[in-house]
Amino acid sequence: MWCRWKAGYHVREIARALVRDHGSMRGLLARRGGIAPSVRTLGGLALTLVAREDEHHVKQNLALVYADRDIAENPVSLELHVVG
Repeated sequence: MWCRWKAGYHVREIARALVRDHGSMRGLLARRGGIAPSVRTLGGLALTLVAREDEHHVKQNLALVYADRDIAENPVSLELHVVG
């Protein structure tokens, strides 16, 4: 939408291309003053998707290790684990 607006298309043309009502397009443009929102970027300390997935897998594995250790150390837990 913003590229078309910047290129000089009329609101009705933009709305027709995006299969939207021209009133809703006009409202969006008016709210932003005709200025496109800034491009969102990740902060310098944000993790990448791969790093988040790695962290998630590490946490899952740690939870499994500690759960198994707790079961092994606690005879009641072991019995419940075997029975139930």
